[in-house]
Amino acid sequence: MLRSPGRTEEPAPALSSARPVSSLGRAVEALLAYPLIHDPSDRRLVIGMLDPRIVAALPRNPAPRLDVTNIVSGIMRHHPEALDDLY
Repeated sequence: MLRSPGRTEEPAPALSSARPVSSLGRAVEALLAYPLIHDPSDRRLVIGMLDPRIVAALPRNPAPRLDVTNIVSGIMRHHPEALDDLY
């Protein structure tokens, strides 16, 4: 609060700097909430339940967040009907 003789002002509320989370971001966060997704061999088992043609086309990464992001974005882009298979 700012005060001077005859005047009082309150600062404007701060605008949120948080960006809205995309559907990709929500899907990635949902998958990362499962502890087994953080282990590479467990992640391979989960991804192995998808159609092998889809899995073969997905770029992979040893880091969990990057791998899950690549998996989800690849499926969203090329095989959106397979997204339900992840859940």
